[in-house]
Amino acid sequence: MKRRTKKLAAILTIACMTLTMLAGCGNSGSGSTDASNDAGNSNASADAAAEQETVAAVIEQVEKDESRATTETTGERFEKLVVAINADPQDLNPWNGNSGTKSYIYPYVYEKLFDYDAENYYPVLAKGYEVVDDYHWDVEIYDYIYDSAGNHITADDVLYSYQVQIDSGYAVKFEMFESIEKVDDYTVRFTWNKPIDGVCELEWVLCQIVIFSQKAYEEGDFAVSPVGTGPYTVKSFTAGSSCVLEARDDYWQTEELTERGHHANVQTLEFRVISESAQHVIGLQSGTLDFSFNVPTENLSDFAEGGQYSDRYNIYRAPSGQIQWLIGNMSGNSIWSDINFRLAVYYAMNTEAIAKVANIEAGTALCSAKYDNYYEAWSQLDNYMTNYDVELAAEYLEKSGYNGETLKLLASNEEAFKNAATMIQSLLTGIGVNVEVEIMEEAAVSACLTEPDAYDLTIGYCGGPTLIGTWNRLFNNADFADGSCIGMNADEKVPELYAAANSAEGYNMENLTALMQYVVDNAYCYVYGYPSTSYVYNNQIAELVTNYAAELRFGDCVYYMD
Repeated sequence: MKRRTKKLAAILTIACMTLTMLAGCGNSGSGSTDASNDAGNSNASADAAAEQETVAAVIEQVEKDESRATTETTGERFEKLVVAINADPQDLNPWNGNSGTKSYIYPYVYEKLFDYDAENYYPVLAKGYEVVDDYHWDVEIYDYIYDSAGNHITADDVLYSYQVQIDSGYAVKFEMFESIEKVDDYTVRFTWNKPIDGVCELEWVLCQIVIFSQKAYEEGDFAVSPVGTGPYTVKSFTAGSSCVLEARDDYWQTEELTERGHHANVQTLEFRVISESAQHVIGLQSGTLDFSFNVPTENLSDFAEGGQYSDRYNIYRAPSGQIQWLIGNMSGNSIWSDINFRLAVYYAMNTEAIAKVANIEAGTALCSAKYDNYYEAWSQLDNYMTNYDVELAAEYLEKSGYNGETLKLLASNEEAFKNAATMIQSLLTGIGVNVEVEIMEEAAVSACLTEPDAYDLTIGYCGGPTLIGTWNRLFNNADFADGSCIGMNADEKVPELYAAANSAEGYNMENLTALMQYVVDNAYCYVYGYPSTSYVYNNQIAELVTNYAAELRFGDCVYYMD
């Protein structure tokens, strides 16, 4: 197999992600992070500032005690870890794995051709690839891959897995994908419908499609008992309750080639669905939980140094590239097509208040400061994300075509989104806009995003390893199968600006700023915050390992064994 071509390397270097084609060379996601973005909104209250100061004191990961025995030094597994997740994954089908809490479970069960961390794409099931020409790439997989049921994975299974994903409707960012075919028993050929020249064009096609056995899929029920190639197998799954994973002693990859993100340092991983953050706190206090990422800010000090539970827990805070947004439905003759109404809604948003109830950092721009190509000036611009102005909102509302109709605001059933939706409803009521909130499972919300009559407003999130990738579903109208983006915005200038910023030559400050400025000038999107996640974790975890999205990889973490 050839190493990457110069052209591909140039594309991915701009995105800070190089395709590392020798297994064992991926970077670790572990280590301490800096404090979250301090840009802040100039209207921040004294109380919010005080809370931020309290959290900042516990941001750094606790240093590992090198004198103690660990899973790393003994070669043994930690017995069991109980993780609280705040929403029901609903099922374990091999698609939509980035949805909600599925992203915490799926990497242990399912694997892809390639994976990525903060800086690199790296091979997992694939050994490497060969660029045949601009339109054809060959990818070779290892010839010794076996799933947890003993099924041998071949090129036929790769083809089948891709077709299942495509048929599911969740094959997003597939606009360059033409087809996939078998070359030999362990090689498949991808055919693109154009040369690959965009920064994010490979992220989904190569790194988000899970591979599994056709035989296992056709004979089993993957919704509750999936059979994958990952380092864990599903011992039990009950929707709305829990998912229990057991480490595989027969994991197919050799130890020296196993990347971080694919180890099994814990024998049993149990994920418990607990929607209310108060119950997370109670579970940690009682010792029935080992980990939570949903502890309210006001309770964090109880688990920090000097707190009453600090003898059993530590805290780690990690910023992610995720953004949480409010967008309206612009299809047809929707009221959201009126820019005066959009500006009225957005200027009525108290960013600090929404972020506080959602337990996240307040938004000041369309992206977070996590990315290397984030520019501080974006958070200093004078617009509705930096100015909460009820009087200006009322002026825009008066000029709009709004006639008192009740609008539907969709939100997922995760507590943070329910709280944010309630606050948004209250803020809009304050300027005379009637809103009813409809809470749905996250998958149901996603299914509504391209339905013109399903909603008027919606809140949600997106993220990715690159800034431009984070914006894909918001501003790239080729993302959904029907040729639309979230909000069904028909303004052709938006995808044009997105395409310019997503090209190898155009991924720069000028083009990124032009896209952001145009979106803000036209009030197409409002970002109310960035979830800098605070983890409360059992102090038997000696070293934390995270992925590019700051999600812990529990199988890779190092644990004390004494």
